[in-house]
Amino acid sequence: MWGEENEEGAPMRRTFSVEDLLDEVEKICYDASGTSKVEMVVRLWKDGFTVNDEEFRSYSIPKNQDFLDSIKRGELPAEWGSRAEEEELEISVEDLTEENYVPRKKAFHPFSGRGYRLGSVAPRVVVRSPSVQEDGESPPIPMVTLDHALPVTSLQIWLADGRRLVQRFNLSHRITDVHDFVARCQRRCPLLSYNISSYP
Repeated sequence: MWGEENEEGAPMRRTFSVEDLLDEVEKICYDASGTSKVEMVVRLWKDGFTVNDEEFRSYSIPKNQDFLDSIKRGELPAEWGSRAEEEELEISVEDLTEENYVPRKKAFHPFSGRGYRLGSVAPRVVVRSPSVQEDGESPPIPMVTLDHALPVTSLQIWLADGRRLVQRFNLSHRITDVHDFVARCQRRCPLLSYNISSYP
């Protein structure tokens, strides 16, 4: 190792050939790249095949036949070429040609999809078009006149009938403007009492 000393205290020197150094650099670069192994399971059925239980592919389609021919020759199928640059593909083939393909039931994943971390920026709220009405009963959402030269904010309003509205107001609008907007949205129930308060 560099910097080691012998018994007399004199520094020892190790010699490396250029090839040794290049091999060492290549090894370090390969380890740093951290290519992940991905198993690709090709199941051959009587009338077609599947890859990793994805959609069924028929033998009669020429593109699928080319895929299988590549695997039979021990070559990487062309459609996996770009994927092989990023991942190490481990291909295994299961012969189930005595059986017909039966689609598997998809596993239920209750907590799948996109989530948001606590404290992260809240997702964008999509505002409904004023012309859209639920069940054909709700009155159309009245328009609020905005001055786009002034600052604008969005208010989320929950109505007594369960509807949620997101309406844009200028910062110069008064609470009476919000009150009038809510009253116009609830024309069917003008006698309803309600509270206007900030969200906790």
